[in-house]
This record gives sequence, structure tokens and C-alpha cells, in this order.
Amino acid sequence: MAVKNEYILVTKAQGADKAKKKMDNLGTSVGGLATKVLGLAGIYYAGKGLINAFGDAVKVAGDFEKGLKEIQTLTGGSTTEFDAMSDSLLKMSVQGGQSLENLTKAQYDIVSSGQSMEDQIGRASDATIVLEQSMILAVGGVTDVATSADLLTSAINAYGLEAIDVEDVSDTMFQTVKLGKTTIDELADSLGQIMPVASTAELSLDDVGSAVATLTASGVSTAEASTQLGQFLIGMVAPADKAKEAMDEAGIAVIRFDDGTMDLMSTMEQFSGKNLADLKEYIPSVQGLRAVASMSGNIEILGNNIEAMKDKAGASKGAFDTMEDAWNFQIDKLKANFTTIQVEFGQSMIDQMKPKLKEFNDLLEDMGDIGWDNIAGAIGGNTDLIFTNAVTIAKEALSVLPDVVSLVFELAGKLAYNAFMMGVEQIGSIDWGNLVFGDEEAQRAVQFASVFGRDIGAEVINSGGQEIGGLAQLIES
Repeated sequence: MAVKNEYILVTKAQGADKAKKKMDNLGTSVGGLATKVLGLAGIYYAGKGLINAFGDAVKVAGDFEKGLKEIQTLTGGSTTEFDAMSDSLLKMSVQGGQSLENLTKAQYDIVSSGQSMEDQIGRASDATIVLEQSMILAVGGVTDVATSADLLTSAINAYGLEAIDVEDVSDTMFQTVKLGKTTIDELADSLGQIMPVASTAELSLDDVGSAVATLTASGVSTAEASTQLGQFLIGMVAPADKAKEAMDEAGIAVIRFDDGTMDLMSTMEQFSGKNLADLKEYIPSVQGLRAVASMSGNIEILGNNIEAMKDKAGASKGAFDTMEDAWNFQIDKLKANFTTIQVEFGQSMIDQMKPKLKEFNDLLEDMGDIGWDNIAGAIGGNTDLIFTNAVTIAKEALSVLPDVVSLVFELAGKLAYNAFMMGVEQIGSIDWGNLVFGDEEAQRAVQFASVFGRDIGAEVINSGGQEIGGLAQLIES
């Protein structure tokens, strides 16, 4: 009995090899079918994705071209200048991780502000220089390039500066952000109302930044700080008669440097130590009074800010270099690179399709000259003939449709049934009892029987095999 049971153990362990091969064959068949199905699906989705990608590329390139044409309406530039501007914007987009939409808008605003697109001897155009610095300030100041361009061009125009001064202006703005409690966005929204007044009062842009930094650091919003500073300057430069008399009596006046510009620090020191009642006599405006009270009360901070402005050189570029190393900035550059690729592909497709599209539009215009009402009338007069032919074609198509649909479903059903039965036959032909131990574990089967008793081991294996075999019969039935 023991010898017989050991024989059964070894035989069953060896028989697993046949089952394994059958399962492998079934797996190979199913795997091959799955691979083909997935391959077809992959081709479909890849093709669909490619079509969408081309469509997106044409749209992106078309939007970019539209933006460039809008700029060209302002400049009247040649095709060569147009192409140069396109290349410049694409490169700048990647360099600064900026969207083409924002860059194009910024370039439009810069040109609108009076900056020329004509290249200068030995350097780029004024508009390009301003745009590049706007991009640097946008990255360093954590804003978009259109906002920074608005701020810089407003300052240039208010102070009668040139494009070559834009880096200095940019450094002033960033230093203001660094010294005060404000942002480039807030400065762009607010300084437009104060800079023309400050320029007329001959207060330097650096001192405007120092004053705004001092006021905002004390808890005043950027917008309110601009209003307060403006009212203070008006009160000093063009005081009302009564206020002028009070200042004259106190010996208070605008103190200026040798070049005629206002010495803000010396002017403000005249108000230090004065009480609010006295200050109101000199600057009756409530907003102006708040400005002089805050700055004279924080005269040391104001002085430190004015000194710090002297070390502003390279502030915005330093901030750009710091931000350039950030992960999000690199992601933005990656997006800009892909957008550049889209523009190049899309523009190439547009160049190919545009002549044909023009021809088609010309054809429609010619048909419009004939009169769409006449064309519609001609079609309407032959409605019966058109519909008769259409109905005939539809009937012929529908007459064969049921047979085609039936054939398709019958074929699909047969394929599904045969595939299922092939699987069942493969499963049913397996001796499930032999799968208790695989071919690599035949020796372990013998060891199992030796340890627990050959009779008990055989009973466990045979009973397990019978239960699994019964499951296979149930599936097959």
C-alpha cells in the first residue's frame, strides 16, 4: 500500500507537467489575442491623439500669428521685421517660461506705449529690450510679463526715459518690493497715479520707491500709499495759500539737490518732531497728512531705504536667477518648449493650407455675388428630384442593412462562443489533481508523504485533486 501511494504521488507530480504545458498554450493563445487587440487600440488612440495634436498645433500657431498681426498693425513693419519678432518672442518664451499669449500682449502694450520695433545699430529694437527686461522682472517679481511691462512702460513714459534705462527702472521696482510690503502686481496697479505727479514735482523714481516701501512697511496698502504720497507732493509743491503761509512761518519748504530734483530725506526731516496739529497746518489734506506723519515718524527707516536704493543694481536679474532654479520654473520652460514646437508645426501647416482656404473663400464670395437666394431658389425648384434620388439611395442602403447587421452579430456570436469553448476545452482537459504540486516540486511531494505518512499524504493529494477536478467539470457543463 505504501509503495502504491508513493507511486501515485510521483505520478501526479510528474503529470503536472502536461497540465502546465496546456495552460501555457492557452495563455499564449489568449496573450497573443490580447496583444493584437491592445495593438489595434494603441494604433487607434495614437492616431486620434496625432490628429488632435495637429489640430492643437494649428490653433496655437493661429492664435500666435493673430497676436503678431495685431502688433504689425501698430508698427506697419515689413515681413522681415515680422519674422524677427516672431523668433524673438518664441526664444523669450522658453528663456523666461512665459506663455506666448502673455508675451504677445506685453509686446503689443510696449509698442503701444511708444517703443519702436526697429532694430538699432549693434542692438535689438527698443521694444524688444523693454520686453526682455519685463520678462526678467516678471519671473523675479512673481507676476506675468504683461503686468511687468505695463509697470515699466508707465515709469519710462512718466519720467521721459528711454528703452536703455529700463533695467535701472526694473531694479528700482524690485528693490521697492524687497524693502516694503508690496508686490509687482500691486505696484503696477497703483504707481500709475503717482508717477506723473512725482515726476512733475521732480522727485526721483528711486525716492518714490523708497517712500512707498516706507509707507507700506508701516501697514498701509500700496494703493493707499500711492494716494498719500501724491497728496503730500501736491501739498508741498503747490500748497494752498494758508498752508504756504504756515510753512513759510515755520521755515519749511521743498529742499532740492543742485540738479533741481527733490531731496526727499532733507525735506521730510523738517517735519520730524512736529505734532499732528502743526502738521495739519502745513499739509491740510488728510491723505497727505498721513504720508508726512508716517514718513517723518519713521525717518530712520526712510533714510535706510533711500540708501538701499543706491545698491539696487542687478536686483531684478538676481531674483530671476534665483527663480530660474525652481522646479515650477523648469516646468514652465518645458511647457514653453512644447508650445514652440506646436507653433513651428502649426505654422507650417497653416502656410500649406492658407492658399487653399483663400481660394475656397473666394469661391464662396463669387457664389455670394450670384446671390444665395438665387442658389437656394435653384435648389428649391429641384427639391422633388433631389429627394426622390435621395430616398432611392436610402432605400437601397436600408434594404441590405438588416442582413449586414445580422451577419455581423452572427459572426461576432460565433467568434465569442468558439473562443469560450476553446477555453473551456483547454480547462476541462487538465488533470486538476496533478496541479497540487508542480513539476518542480515532485521531490517535495515525496518528502511531504515521508514526513506525514504516505497514506495520509496520498489522501490529501487525491482529495484535493478530486475537488478541483469537480470544479472543472462544473465549469465545462
